[in-house]
Amino acid sequence: MTYALRNTLLLLLFFVIIAGGGASYIYFVQKSAIEELEESLAEKEAEYEQLSAIAETYPVMLDGVERAESFIENYNKTLFPTNDPDQIYKFLAELNMVWPRVEFNYVFNDSTNMDQYGIVTSSLSGMGSYRAIYNFVNRIENSRPVQKVNNLQVSPINQIGEYGNANFTFQVHSYYDRTNQFETTEEDLLASIRDPEMFHNPFFPLIRDIEPNEDNLTDVENSRLIGVSSSRIFLRNQEGQLVNLTPNAEVYLGRLQAIDVQRGSAMFRLNKGGIIEEVTLEVRR
Repeated sequence: MTYALRNTLLLLLFFVIIAGGGASYIYFVQKSAIEELEESLAEKEAEYEQLSAIAETYPVMLDGVERAESFIENYNKTLFPTNDPDQIYKFLAELNMVWPRVEFNYVFNDSTNMDQYGIVTSSLSGMGSYRAIYNFVNRIENSRPVQKVNNLQVSPINQIGEYGNANFTFQVHSYYDRTNQFETTEEDLLASIRDPEMFHNPFFPLIRDIEPNEDNLTDVENSRLIGVSSSRIFLRNQEGQLVNLTPNAEVYLGRLQAIDVQRGSAMFRLNKGGIIEEVTLEVRR
């Protein structure tokens, strides 16, 4: 055996010993450690997903906590210190300072005495948007002074320009302290009240009267399309006058939506008292 061959075999044996020892160390020693680390990683990933889900719901939970704290802050009720109707009217007027407001008339009816408390009965009537009426009644019943709304009647105003408004009448029973048990201050009466979110107006009619053309806007259905370009159209309006309109220009009951130069047409979107129609005019050839 030559010297070079012997050294090669020794070197090869040395590499085999190192590789075998390394593989044995990894398999017998580090394998369990790797499995433990993989299990720990899976647990951390699951914990991360759980914390991420909590973080996503945090703003909603925070808003709920703020609402609950606001409710608790105003939960402790009190009574008016006297049966003075001027004080009750002033309190109601302060509640109505938050937008949107209602217009109301206040009428004092009577005052009834009990053992330790009394009841002032008042009548309110007026008008406002449905949202304003809803919030006003909510403020009265959920403010700190004990008050009860009775005989509430709300009727819509079915007139052009007044569809979002309604008339209302109701009675308010305001309780007052006859024995000075609560020692109520003006700050106690005007504790802040958070209005609920009110979006839907059940009195708003789906189909309404068509508003007259008081501004003498272009009446598309009584006009004739003369020509079109990429940026404007030309019409002969209901009075025989030549007018030009650009996209989104206002017309009677709607707006110019689109121009089709190739077809020589213009499309309008009209709102006819809640009924949406698309009207297309074409150039006569």
